[in-house]
Amino acid sequence: MWGAVMLNISSYKRAGAERYFTEKELLAPYDARDKKTPNSVLMGTGRKRKTREIEGFCTRLEYSQLLIDYQSSEVKALAFDDGFTMTARLWKLSGMEQKGSDLVWYQATFIES
Repeated sequence: MWGAVMLNISSYKRAGAERYFTEKELLAPYDARDKKTPNSVLMGTGRKRKTREIEGFCTRLEYSQLLIDYQSSEVKALAFDDGFTMTARLWKLSGMEQKGSDLVWYQATFIES
């Protein structure tokens, strides 16, 4: 569900689990060689924004609305059947229309706002 629009999803991808640490070197204390202690520290660098990639289909009218939301960087509530929810914006959007059909097959990436 994107705002009030029901999304017809055929494929759903979650981002993989990652750790965001960096190693920062410290000035070695005068007795570091004797104690054999590391002269660095691991620092957490926070987390990246959550993302969700989907593939699905919609009508041309619904795709036009998605395109307007994408171009205006609209922020809306995003909810999936597995219970995952976030406030997001469309980060990437592409669609493929076929002649004689009212359906648009699309790929979308949502990013946390």
